[in-house]
Amino acid sequence: LDETTTTQQYVLAAQGMDLSTVRSVPQLHLARIFLQQSANGAKNSKIYGAKVVNRTLGAPADVCGRLLEAALEDFNNRNGETATMEAWSTLHGLSEWVLKTLDDTTEYSESDRSVLTVIANGDVHLEANSAEWHLWQPLAQKFAKDASIVDSEAKLYQAHGAFEW
Repeated sequence: LDETTTTQQYVLAAQGMDLSTVRSVPQLHLARIFLQQSANGAKNSKIYGAKVVNRTLGAPADVCGRLLEAALEDFNNRNGETATMEAWSTLHGLSEWVLKTLDDTTEYSESDRSVLTVIANGDVHLEANSAEWHLWQPLAQKFAKDASIVDSEAKLYQAHGAFEW
């Protein structure tokens, strides 16, 4: 990390666990989430990494809610109630879904379809705000809104109002 950000980790652990043990043994975490805050205020702050380590507990949207609420409370205490941040989410299955979507629609030009296929196959690194990013981002948003991925990290953030499209 550089000096302009701080990252806090919020952890769900079994009742009665010793705090120092939980800190030193990540395998004891039942669930976790990260809040990275910028020293320059809310700008460039993000929440990410919601994960249920013990999957028998359920999906992130069911298990990580208290952790997300604690992180949002800390963020609001530092930056004010009207401040906003980014919520970064892993979207498992996005590339496969994009390829299927491209097969099922004529909505995209041949050039756009070619670019999206290259991205979905992992053959290119996307730079934020590039033309390719702006082509990919609406598909990622549509995928994240899809009810069929109810166990996703994105659903956790949606359920708690942490982000808007």
